[in-house]
Amino acid sequence: MSRSILILCCCILLLMSCSLSQFGWQVEPDTESKPDDKGLVEDFDPLTLKDEEITVEPLPEQSESASDEPVLAENTATVSSAPDMETEEEVLGWRVQLMAVSDEQGARQAKQRAMMRFNDNVYMILDGPSYKIRIGDCVTYEAARAVQSKAIEKGYTDAWIVRSKVSSGGNSPDSL
Repeated sequence: MSRSILILCCCILLLMSCSLSQFGWQVEPDTESKPDDKGLVEDFDPLTLKDEEITVEPLPEQSESASDEPVLAENTATVSSAPDMETEEEVLGWRVQLMAVSDEQGARQAKQRAMMRFNDNVYMILDGPSYKIRIGDCVTYEAARAVQSKAIEKGYTDAWIVRSKVSSGGNSPDSL
């Protein structure tokens, strides 16, 4: 008898659970995961705002010739081994980049080695995450090619020429 009562109770529970949705016992859809579309105004036009006019001032005058060298930021550190010569002005020229190093200590050591090998200005330039070691102040491309050849002869096989601002005095390949 108890077994038949148990089976009867299970059948009643099964029927009630299936019929609960007929009596309004429905599960609500999850509204928290969907964005609220009621707060969006799609016909908004920002041009109708009465904002003050925004003017954009041009950058300082730059050379019109294309360059592969990245523009140095204002916080870029440039360290030169030569004393500052205020009488010479800077012009657009070329330098030879010997290497790029990611840590400052390694860059300082590389600069010291370059200063011992070359009788020329050696520059350590911070550009983004790396320090670049460059030599020379070449006003002509031919002079830069000669400096690059000397750098390759002295063991810097990956040396390449980059556009840069240089002192107007420039250098000659014989100074290496």
